[in-house]
Amino acid sequence: MNRLSFNIALENRLKDVYEEDKRDAIEYYNELFDDMGLGDNDEIPLEYQNIDKIVKDIKADMKINKVIEKSKKDNNSIWKNILIILGAIFAVMFAIPIAIPLILAFLILVLVVIFIPIIIFLAFVFSIGVSVFAIVASSIKFSVFPLGILGLFFIFLGLSILTFKFAKFIVIKTKDFVVRKLDERKYKNER
Repeated sequence: MNRLSFNIALENRLKDVYEEDKRDAIEYYNELFDDMGLGDNDEIPLEYQNIDKIVKDIKADMKINKVIEKSKKDNNSIWKNILIILGAIFAVMFAIPIAIPLILAFLILVLVVIFIPIIIFLAFVFSIGVSVFAIVASSIKFSVFPLGILGLFFIFLGLSILTFKFAKFIVIKTKDFVVRKLDERKYKNER
């Protein structure tokens, strides 16, 4: 069998192999024959004339190479997983000091938002209760002075409105303070 027919037979028998692997095998044997000084029409040595054995050896080498590459990829994926876990641990270590205050601030803000309407309502009810109590108390005390009763009614009505306004003022200032502190922390954390 000459070199040219060997190349054709080898290429035909390696049809089920990837192109790159086929090309590498053909190049290997061409270099081998070039080193022997064989031309295209020269006879190749007897040890290379059994094409079936050569194809079998090439396919076995390819399987071994695939197993080696797969084990390298598996090692890489193990190391990659370890690095991801370590990165997550470090991220958690740095995120916890930032996350805990943010979570607490958020919870405080939620509680403030929930309790502001309740506090305003209670202040209003309390101011009305104080006004009613004042009217009843003053009517008993100043029963002979109707103008005094009317005057006390207006005084306590004014006090109840002021109490309501004061409670509303305190709640709004508290809310503004909490929001400002949250914004400051957010700005500080972004830097």
